[in-house]
Amino acid sequence: MQKVLFWIETMNLLGRKEGCNAAIRTVEKQLMEYDIFNDHHDLQLIITAVQDLITAFIQTLASLSTPHLYISCLPTEFTTSSVPDQWKESFTKVPNIQCIG
Repeated sequence: MQKVLFWIETMNLLGRKEGCNAAIRTVEKQLMEYDIFNDHHDLQLIITAVQDLITAFIQTLASLSTPHLYISCLPTEFTTSSVPDQWKESFTKVPNIQCIG
């Protein structure tokens, strides 16, 4: 997970944030083409979570300040999306967000 975050961060800093969506779609297509998801359902969940995180970051004002990947987008995804438990275990110090209403 950390490498994915570093990749998103780097792409943003290089001004290539739009390439994140295209790249993850290419990975997903390759995994589907080789029928990998049937044997590794958890991989589909990870790909979906990465897509959600990319969208939450690059299509919002958060991408204007790269640290918001960690202090805004990641905690929001932990609260509002179905992210793998391993992600939450790896990032125990991110802010905790509660959705009320």
